[in-house]
Amino acid sequence: MAAGATDDAGGWSLDQLFQACDLDGSGYLEQGEFEAICSELGPEELETVFRELDTDGDGRISAEEFSGGFERVREALMNLSRKRRRFLKSQSTEDALEDEDVRTKLGRGLEEISW
Repeated sequence: MAAGATDDAGGWSLDQLFQACDLDGSGYLEQGEFEAICSELGPEELETVFRELDTDGDGRISAEEFSGGFERVREALMNLSRKRRRFLKSQSTEDALEDEDVRTKLGRGLEEISW
């Protein structure tokens, strides 16, 4: 998703979200601003996420770094979702085969008892 693209979930563009987070209007998110908007994160998590988003290592997050971070998170979530669906689909197939096997064995057992 490019900077300025609209996020379907909330109707906000990434640019608008970045501007709302850029409390001092500098065009960057500094560590203090990031801590203020992510207050629910612990110190280690804050540092890790900030470092991950600050791809050029200048100690602040630009709008491009911010939107790129969202794109990476979105891609990771999409991949996880695909893997989960494949897993669930394989589990359903295995469960169906197991159910069929149980029914077959039960049917045979019932036939043996009735003779």
